[in-house]
Amino acid sequence: MYSLLSDEDIMKNLASRFDALRLSKEIKDEELVEKSGVSSVTISKFRSGKNITLKTLIGLLRALGELERLETVLPEGKEWSPLASQTASPKKRVRSKKKQNSSFIWGDEQ
Repeated sequence: MYSLLSDEDIMKNLASRFDALRLSKEIKDEELVEKSGVSSVTISKFRSGKNITLKTLIGLLRALGELERLETVLPEGKEWSPLASQTASPKKRVRSKKKQNSSFIWGDEQ
């Protein structure tokens, strides 16, 4: 769904979802401002599709008690280690064999 939207439309959609979550928890804007430490102007900008910082989003989610939702955005993956990749045995390259065309004639063989 998001791949077809502009960045601003995605921000508006996220703000709309955030407000729906806030309303389902029966939290007023004033209470959200107090709990999150985010100004009402910044919240208004978020609702209109303007940029907010990740730190602001974290504060807003924390105020709703929904900080764990960030884990679904970027799930924890397997850690990559350069040392582990060096100890793994490298794959040996194998040259592909060329096909021999038996019908080929050099020209002086006729």
